[in-house]
Amino acid sequence: MKKKMPFALWLLIVTLLGALLRAALLNIGLTIDDACTADVVEASTISDLFLRIKVYEMSPPLYFLILKGFTSLFGLSALTMALPSMLFGTINIVLTALLARKVTAATVKVAPSSCYAERTALLAAFFQAVSPLAIIYSHEARTYALAGCLLTLCAYYFIDFFSDSKAAQQSNNKQKPGRLLPLFLSGAALVYTHYTAIIYLLVFALLALVFQFSEGKEDIKPIKAVAPIGLALASLAPWLPILNYHKAVGTPWADPTPIANFAHVFLGNLAGMMPLPVVPAYLSISFVVLPALLLLAFIKRKASAKLLREKLSNPVILTLLLPLIGTCATIGYITPYMFGYVRYLSPLVPFSSILAALAAAHLVKTIAALRGRKHFKREAISALLLFLPLALGGAIFEVSLLAKQPRSGLRPLAKEIANKEPIYTDAVIWTAPDFVGMILSFYLKHDNKIITMPDITGFACPDSGHRPIMHEEDVNVLKEPNLWEKHKKLIDEKKAAGARRLIFVRDTYKPSSKLMPVKEIDDSFEEKLKQNFKVEAVRTYKGSAGSYDVTVFSLSEVKE
Repeated sequence: MKKKMPFALWLLIVTLLGALLRAALLNIGLTIDDACTADVVEASTISDLFLRIKVYEMSPPLYFLILKGFTSLFGLSALTMALPSMLFGTINIVLTALLARKVTAATVKVAPSSCYAERTALLAAFFQAVSPLAIIYSHEARTYALAGCLLTLCAYYFIDFFSDSKAAQQSNNKQKPGRLLPLFLSGAALVYTHYTAIIYLLVFALLALVFQFSEGKEDIKPIKAVAPIGLALASLAPWLPILNYHKAVGTPWADPTPIANFAHVFLGNLAGMMPLPVVPAYLSISFVVLPALLLLAFIKRKASAKLLREKLSNPVILTLLLPLIGTCATIGYITPYMFGYVRYLSPLVPFSSILAALAAAHLVKTIAALRGRKHFKREAISALLLFLPLALGGAIFEVSLLAKQPRSGLRPLAKEIANKEPIYTDAVIWTAPDFVGMILSFYLKHDNKIITMPDITGFACPDSGHRPIMHEEDVNVLKEPNLWEKHKKLIDEKKAAGARRLIFVRDTYKPSSKLMPVKEIDDSFEEKLKQNFKVEAVRTYKGSAGSYDVTVFSLSEVKE
């Protein structure tokens, strides 16, 4: 017991550090995807909840059911929506340490309670605690923090199936390798949290099959893991109709990334999972780490090849490495934006944290083994200890930047509208394509407690401010001929009903694609408004994730 107390105490300190970094972002508000989550959990009945998940979400239902229960108890606000993700993100620091300790013991052949295993585990937990990607998605009201916890749990129970049964029983008579029920339960929960779980569990099952027939050891039965994994995947059968619906929707808001950008996307994704801010991590990997590894592999060809064969023949290492490499190599081709869809990578940060900790521990151990060069060990440990405050400083810097301003610029805009600032009175709010009206509506209702909502309309479908946009509908609307004539007719109706001003709200970030030319339509619409109505005011509301330009037009002063 005395041996375990220091590990538990250090793990508590690291976990509290990670919790503080995450708590700093709890109330910075929400943005596009979180607002969609808010609309889902606003459902008054379970049937309506499932309908909203089907129509407006691209995820299974578990997270939304948990959040619905949580907000039913504590109310719906930006803070209460962020709290569950913070809890899951903090718990995952502990789970990362436990998984790292087990992985280290299995790969280095030491006891889980050894100093080597526990120090490596604490290093992995620290990397998880300060990872900017893990911190950011530990406050968003989305599925990723929960998915990260469950994926770590799945890996924790899965690698038990590669344990030697005799060795396991000798170390602990009550412990047997390969726990079927925990793997099934964590796997089933994972597939009901995020669809990428299907791929990860299939990779685990493939690993179990390959190593069952390649190891040739009677006491190792990884094939036993296939049954609980198969049952976990089969448990998704009732959800298949909705899954197929989601699969058919596609991503019309972005053009695919050219395959020629593979190296850029892969390194960007990998950098996103490092315990450093993404740009320094990207530059370090691209221009320091990768060239150094290639040079070392060339100079020490035999040793490098031996090490590579050793690691790639280890099923425990591959359990972490294959999902990580596969995801980095594929996520990002549904969008042309730098670093791809890194939010899909956030559940894999525990894997990258553990592999980074193992690599650091192996480097120090290798240098320590050099005879007659003991000062190298001190230098290696000093370099590692120097990196830790740099990683922590990077996390604090990222958090401070995010905490300086609201997540969305629509939050201060909603406050001014709620406070009845004169420029926003007697007005109809016209939103540009995308989720503008729905985010603004959330802040008006839940931040400012407005009972009578202002008139919010515009491009969004089917009704901005009440429902989030279905991208398929948005694509169809943007293809309609005579868009301006249609909107001009609506504007005239609003004017006849008493509106004196039109408030045009658009995102300062103006992406465009073949199916959804949002920038071009926004530009054209705004130009038409300027040709027909006098501009009363122009303002910009800044946010860390979304800033917005607001132009106020006078409907009572029509240009000739």
